[in-house]
Amino acid sequence: MNDYEVKIQSWLGEGWRRFLANWAPLTIFNGIYTLLSIVLSIPAVVVSIPLLAFLNMQMDPLIAQHALRFIITVGLWIPVIPMAAFFMGGLFTGALAIARGEEITVGKMFAAGPKTFMSYAAVTLLSCLLSLIPLLFNTMVAVVLSKMALASPLVATIISGAFRILLSIGFMLILLPFMFTYFLIADKGMGVFDGLKLSFTTFCKHYFMNSAYLIVVTLISFAGFLACCVGVLFTSPLVLVMITVMYLEIFRQTSGEPSSEVVEA
Repeated sequence: MNDYEVKIQSWLGEGWRRFLANWAPLTIFNGIYTLLSIVLSIPAVVVSIPLLAFLNMQMDPLIAQHALRFIITVGLWIPVIPMAAFFMGGLFTGALAIARGEEITVGKMFAAGPKTFMSYAAVTLLSCLLSLIPLLFNTMVAVVLSKMALASPLVATIISGAFRILLSIGFMLILLPFMFTYFLIADKGMGVFDGLKLSFTTFCKHYFMNSAYLIVVTLISFAGFLACCVGVLFTSPLVLVMITVMYLEIFRQTSGEPSSEVVEA
């Protein structure tokens, strides 16, 4: 496998141009996915109110909050995993087409969903299971803090929250090298474990520079969230295309192919 060069400014610019050239299909498809995700979360919000009240009567309030988070998280897997698996096929197929300058429609993205459903379902389930690790560690911290006589409820909540943030960031940095798996499934029809292996070895060649690029695009997505949360409907697909450009260019360089799929700035 050949080495590659990380070109942050070039990839950002190319992703922006490609997205603006055909932004509507991916934005609409992502909007439908976002809307359905919100609808699916409503029952969880409704159930959480009386459930938290019940848990508070059974255990320490701090532990009750973590128990509720665990119950809701696992409970949402039932509807979320199948829906995410279906929409991921369309999202990554659409992003790949836009990043290559190809035509794509909402209908084509919906048609792509069933083709890769099982692979994305496996990846999503694996991601959900791994997400329990920081959640369980944070729950253990909450249990310890609840037993400490010197820790007031407010202090315990602050410490627990800070630990959760730091643990989430650390866990995210560990999982970053596996992100190309999602693209390899849609682009090359690769199996989950083969995709995980290839993604890890490729990403880690320039871990820090690749991570820096992802931090930049994450800030773009966060800017959309700050715009009354509505802006994320636009920045989310934009960021996906920018990351797709990154994926295409890295694997073009590692394969030794000429620059034809992604035009450099």
